[in-house]
Amino acid sequence: MLDRDGNELPSQVIRKEGKAFHMAVLATVPPMGYLVLDVTAANAPCPVKTDLRCGEHMLENRKYRLLLNKNGDIAFLYDKELGRQILERPIKLAVLHDTGELNYPAWEMRKADIDKAPYLYANTPKFELLESGPAKAAIKVSRQLGVSKVEQVISLDAGSSCIRVENAVDWRSRRSMLKAEFPFVAAANGADYDLGLGVIHRGNNNEKLYEVPAQKWADLTGSNGDFGVSVFSDSKYGWDKPDDHTLRLTCLHTPAGAFIKEARQDLMDLGRNRFGFGIYSHKGGWQTGTQTAAEAFSKPLVAFQTSARKDGKLGSAFSAAALNTENALLRAFKKSEDGSGYIVRVGEAAGQAQKAVTFSVYRAIAGVTLCTADERPIQAIEIKNGQLTFDLKPFEVKTFLLTFETEKLPREKFKKMELPVNTKGLTTDEDMRNCILQGAGFSLPAELLPKVPTYKGITFKLPQVSDGNDLLVARGETLELPKGCTKLYFLAASTAGDRQAEFATDRRTKTLTIHSMAELPFLWDMAGLKQTARIKDADIALEFTHCHHPEGNIAAKKPGSTCMNWTFAVAKTLTLPEDNRLIIMAMTAVKKYANTTLATPLLDTITGDYDFDDIPPMEKLIDKADFVTIRAGKIQDQAKGGKGKGWKRDNPITNIIRSYTKSEW
Repeated sequence: MLDRDGNELPSQVIRKEGKAFHMAVLATVPPMGYLVLDVTAANAPCPVKTDLRCGEHMLENRKYRLLLNKNGDIAFLYDKELGRQILERPIKLAVLHDTGELNYPAWEMRKADIDKAPYLYANTPKFELLESGPAKAAIKVSRQLGVSKVEQVISLDAGSSCIRVENAVDWRSRRSMLKAEFPFVAAANGADYDLGLGVIHRGNNNEKLYEVPAQKWADLTGSNGDFGVSVFSDSKYGWDKPDDHTLRLTCLHTPAGAFIKEARQDLMDLGRNRFGFGIYSHKGGWQTGTQTAAEAFSKPLVAFQTSARKDGKLGSAFSAAALNTENALLRAFKKSEDGSGYIVRVGEAAGQAQKAVTFSVYRAIAGVTLCTADERPIQAIEIKNGQLTFDLKPFEVKTFLLTFETEKLPREKFKKMELPVNTKGLTTDEDMRNCILQGAGFSLPAELLPKVPTYKGITFKLPQVSDGNDLLVARGETLELPKGCTKLYFLAASTAGDRQAEFATDRRTKTLTIHSMAELPFLWDMAGLKQTARIKDADIALEFTHCHHPEGNIAAKKPGSTCMNWTFAVAKTLTLPEDNRLIIMAMTAVKKYANTTLATPLLDTITGDYDFDDIPPMEKLIDKADFVTIRAGKIQDQAKGGKGKGWKRDNPITNIIRSYTKSEW
């Protein structure tokens, strides 16, 4: 991997799949920007030396030295910059009994369960050194959790101040919860928790607060304020603190009570689970870097591969925008809802007043307006030295509307095509009763169509909603292509499941998968719904929150359209398949100069189906008796919050009768 000056950067090949190489590289990317690197062939691994060292049970860089014990736990973590051991005991994955309340067990944990010692820890490890190079090192530890299994990948980058742990759990443990225990040397009778737009300090577990929420991190800083440790979480939000030294993150939660027949809460979290957490030690309190480190943990860099190497207007390294302090976080930078400019939302992150915060962009700012969160203008703001400058109170969030001076943009190299529409499928609220899209059983809500749909930088021309036709059903039509086009993008969907369809130019043919309009493209394991994971390789360009039907809006159906693309030699015509189940909404032809594709996977991958019935016979018997905990939960719900007072609420017979009058939801 070479930078723009031809210098080799620390890099390594992680694995090879066919002609594709999965690689890691250590590089510094400008804020809110990009960096262009060149990949060249080599006969030997990268010779660049870094601070990274590793073994089957050890990871080390300039900041950390980490050791795993024989059980696969992180048992020793030394911060070389602070000059101290971080852990009081090993970090463990602990399984606790999870009875929970019988009414709303998904939400209502019992303190008695939280207070009890775990009945099981992850054990019987197998170790594998996954990655070993100058940019990144990683160890995979595979272990048992009783009838469940867990794989952890513990990784450390060169120069990094954060240890990342990715977890993949095959969870089959009923009436149990999984917690990650972090026993630190730092001790205090409370901890700090991220609230998204603020931070709250809470004490150790008590009778009312023994499971508390946090967004991206929780922090335990010693009572003397010398140092602390933050634990980052990418998708788990329940925490507790049983003693002065220990933080715990609730990873999985499968209570005893079913409560709801249609989506039983005693089956929640069963199946495949993936989540990650990070460990970041620091000098002083969380204000000394936790917020920016947590942002980097939850928003890793994304790589693209391109066939073009011509220097463009923005060069090989570019920053679109930047703030002058780490104590202010950019919460949003997007187009305004009315299209009049760009919205910038900035929040104070350290709980301290910030003076003269500056936001700079690569373009000349023409005007700035302070807005409400829903983008209503409040007052004009003066621009100083071409930058937006403002003050922030502790944890204050400000929203601005920015307009820019006119910029000459390059001419679009694509042509939005006119389609020979032949069917009606878009309806307004007023005329939904008069139309059903052929083969779909519903129509698409026209009010949700964007004015100028843009997907991956390509704009489309959508049909105008009228009394006539507005969509194209593929019936073997031959369309004339714009002169010189070499790539075609089109918004298409099937009204009858995923379908293979053959498209043809005057030079070649290609079979494409047209995805279902009505099926959700992404599902995850949910035992209560008898649903297993499905992740389609589909680009969702348009998605509707509901559909139209002669009887009214149907929220349960959320139809969508995928963006397909096809690269070909210069062609004059395109012949559509003859399949009246295929709907085409829009089509754009492109004169292609470079092929740029996503190189960093943004979606999980799933291999094989999941069998929820692979459980002990006793569990199958318990499953058939789910009505017991459902009814008990309804009775308990009446006793705690049902109608009536005094003997009406406290009388068991009354509560049993009333439990049958409530909806089963």
